[in-house]
Amino acid sequence: MKKLRREYVKRIEEITEALRAAADAVDEKFDVVNDAVGDLNIAIDSYNAVLEDARDLQGEVTASMDEYESDRSEKWQDGKAGHLFKAWQAGWADLDFEDLPNADEIEQPDLKHADALDSAEREIDGE
Repeated sequence: MKKLRREYVKRIEEITEALRAAADAVDEKFDVVNDAVGDLNIAIDSYNAVLEDARDLQGEVTASMDEYESDRSEKWQDGKAGHLFKAWQAGWADLDFEDLPNADEIEQPDLKHADALDSAEREIDGE
């Protein structure tokens, strides 16, 4: 065989065209997904801003608790009321208001398959 049959050449053209159309669809969806990632990150940033308020409140409450406890006698601190207070205080100190991480965009793959198939030799070169 010195060159591809006509049916193979026709299939190359058909598949190349289909790959290009499919690649366009993939590219379009990547754009949609990455736009959505951008919107998600805006929402995450807003959420994290409210978390900052929660952390501020947590700091104010725990500081007030520290002040209240330090104003109590050692007997109170070592007694039942003091132990219950410390457990309550620890619950506030242990609240987790860590920021949510931003999402990463998805890297688009190089969809070069249609070009590779289209550029494949259809006959022996040099004969």
